[in-house]
Amino acid sequence: MLASPYEEAVAAATDPAAWSVTLASEVDVGGVAVTCVGATATSDAAGIPTGEASFACLADVQTAGTVVIRATGMPADPTFVAQSALVSLMSMASTFTPPA
Repeated sequence: MLASPYEEAVAAATDPAAWSVTLASEVDVGGVAVTCVGATATSDAAGIPTGEASFACLADVQTAGTVVIRATGMPADPTFVAQSALVSLMSMASTFTPPA
């Protein structure tokens, strides 16, 4: 869970100064905006080693912050690829409930 607002968290996850983004898509999951981002770190500003990949889905739970489900690893590593698929599946099958 990030305290950052959703828009800021998505901007950080797609920041060209830190990431080479290979995919980014926003979907609606039960009325909640969820953006999934696949990217490779291009600098230490990404928070993971340069050259390592991240696949993350970020869910907008409004004033509660941003839920993040994420996998990291080397881009061609079969374990990372499998974990990325699980991140996507878990994110799409989850129920996110913003505070009332």
